[in-house]
Amino acid sequence: MKRVAFWAALAIVFTVAAGCGHRRVAPYAPRMPDVKEHKGQTSDEDCLDCHALASLPDHSVSDSCLDCHRVIPGR
Repeated sequence: MKRVAFWAALAIVFTVAAGCGHRRVAPYAPRMPDVKEHKGQTSDEDCLDCHALASLPDHSVSDSCLDCHRVIPGR
């Protein structure tokens, strides 16, 4: 009985935590290829020099490009 109560409480905690967190995390976001243009990116403004925000669906001005889209070495 204690084991069932533990798992039920754990499920409730995870459900509440998932419902409270509204920060968008994109685990399947495309990663940037390891090219010279991407290696020097240090801010969102650097990304927006080449990529138009209006053409990217589900992106807003407050999003951080480098949080989701990272450079993958050797790709």
